[in-house]
Amino acid sequence: MKKAYSYIRFSTSRQAGGDSFRRQYQEAKNYAAEHNLDLQDLSLFDKGVSAFRGANQETALGKFIELVDSGEIKKDSFLLVESFDRLSRQAIMSALSLFTGIISRGIILVTLSDNKVYAQDADMMDIMYSVMIMSRANEESEMKSQRAAKSWKEQRQQARSEGHIIKNARRPAWLNQDLSLIPEHTSTIKRIFEMAINGYGYSKIAQILDNEGIKTPRGSRWRPSYLQHILRNRAIMGEYQPHRMDGKQRVPDGEPIPNYYPAIVPPETYYAAQRAIDKRNRRGSGSRKGQFRNLFTGLIRCARCGAAIVLGSQNSPTSTYLKCHNLDCHRSLRYEFAEPQILPVVSYIADHLAPAIEDPEIIRLQTEIQATEQRLQRLTEAFEASLSTTVAQQLKAAEDALEGLRVDLKDRQEAAATSKQRRQIEIFDPKTLEDRAALNARLRDLLNYISYDTETGLMTYIVEGEPVIEQQFSHNKKSSRVSGMGTAFNTTKDGMSLNFAKDHDLVA
Repeated sequence: MKKAYSYIRFSTSRQAGGDSFRRQYQEAKNYAAEHNLDLQDLSLFDKGVSAFRGANQETALGKFIELVDSGEIKKDSFLLVESFDRLSRQAIMSALSLFTGIISRGIILVTLSDNKVYAQDADMMDIMYSVMIMSRANEESEMKSQRAAKSWKEQRQQARSEGHIIKNARRPAWLNQDLSLIPEHTSTIKRIFEMAINGYGYSKIAQILDNEGIKTPRGSRWRPSYLQHILRNRAIMGEYQPHRMDGKQRVPDGEPIPNYYPAIVPPETYYAAQRAIDKRNRRGSGSRKGQFRNLFTGLIRCARCGAAIVLGSQNSPTSTYLKCHNLDCHRSLRYEFAEPQILPVVSYIADHLAPAIEDPEIIRLQTEIQATEQRLQRLTEAFEASLSTTVAQQLKAAEDALEGLRVDLKDRQEAAATSKQRRQIEIFDPKTLEDRAALNARLRDLLNYISYDTETGLMTYIVEGEPVIEQQFSHNKKSSRVSGMGTAFNTTKDGMSLNFAKDHDLVA
């Protein structure tokens, strides 16, 4: 008894819920039973794969040909397909090459819709008939493709000019079919942005939401990658970026459409979250295994070699030390002495020397520049892969947009330099892991960094690129003298601020 294999394909996932699969498989079973063939369990199944672009040759159909070439599928086996258009809808020469490639390997091809059998010894009339059928399938697919492309283009134009909703377009999971907001998802996403702004990382936000039993808009547990998708998604502000296919590349189609979706957060909140995420990415996280031991993670640098001052042990199970990451710098500062002495200093800086309020428009422009640079990179890669004139036009438009944004940013920064207002940054005593994470985020907003000389015990606080306060630790590190910007006071390992006194020894 000869073996038979059924090949089933449909081009859209929506057809999976219909009759397409059952019908194609039942036809193969019927044919095998009528012709005394052994229908194998190895059915070849391409779900949601187009035969117009030949994508099915890289999936189940391609695997079948590999098994024939390797000898695992014997010659004179049968390949059962519903019709030629299931096999290929490509241009005639490509389709004919696929067809002859199958039968030339000794495989007997059967089209079940008309019970025609094609073998290695097929006569000219059979070949001509197959060419006619495949040609018609390609023409139908080409016409459908052109109509679909025209329809999508018209809908995108109407969305830009008239605010129309594009039918069958992908929509964010937090929206209903009519693009209205789903209230429970809206409140969760707002909270996610608040936590990100307060310094929580993706993993910590995921842990909090999972512990509270809150599901994602897709109904699953939270993952850091999905939180990143939400926090970086400009659809949160109401933007929609249309895409189209350029060959096998999915590329942006024109500029984003503003106010297409209902916005969940305003631009200033979105951009504040981007700034917090970028700062966190640059400086790392102090949270390890559910702890946030080092409030100053990413903030303290070695004055001698420039390496990070990190938290580490020093032959003690209970004590931890701030020490240079460079092993050549040997001296360290006991952390339980350092934290209570540093906090009064940063509290004073927050009250009197906080950095200027950041202009929301500057933040927006900086974020737009970053997004445009990333888009430019993607378009460059797409152009190198396809040499498409359309992608080249988009590339030029992105370059022009980037230049315009950089000019706008420079103008805005020059205007902002003449009118600075100080930010209000609250420094508090952290009691919980969440408090410590939030305070670390505020310290990152307050300070550029802290320089610490491990040999002399001198700590220098840098704000807006300038040194503002010096803190000289005593030999045993249990107390320190703080001076600069018209004030002086002492601190101790108990965190008390003592002997406030005015002086004018400004930091050099």
